[in-house]
Amino acid sequence: LPAPNFELISVNEIFSDILNLNKSELDKRKINAEIRSDSQHINVKCDKKLIEQIIINLFSNSLHALRKTINPTIHMFAEATDKRIFIHFSDNGSGIEKAKTDRIFIPFYTTKQRGSGIGLSLSKNIMQMHQGTISVTSEPDIETRFTLNFPNHAFKDSL
Repeated sequence: LPAPNFELISVNEIFSDILNLNKSELDKRKINAEIRSDSQHINVKCDKKLIEQIIINLFSNSLHALRKTINPTIHMFAEATDKRIFIHFSDNGSGIEKAKTDRIFIPFYTTKQRGSGIGLSLSKNIMQMHQGTISVTSEPDIETRFTLNFPNHAFKDSL
């Protein structure tokens, strides 16, 4: 991985870029993708390209999980505290069995028949480079949510 190029970026800008990139697939498959409006004023100090790589991977995983879902939906939103910024990415697809959620960040472990097991382990490494974490909760066929957890540097010039 390249060394991160940190800058203060609007989370909403990241979300919009990802939606624009996937618009044709979303339209073709009639997937409702929503950005919660309270995310628009949250900025995160990050390498935009690396964080977009994580979100693109999560989007790809969601598209796979939503293949057989009625009313498929993807939600993206962010929230901030004084110390942390949380970016949430969720869908109502097939989900991940509880027994597998602890292993999905291990390199080469995959739950997909044709998966490589690289995407989520790479995402974990990228988050570590950002002094953050990535986590998952899943209730199959209800909601699977990935959370990116960053330090809140919006009012500080550290990192």
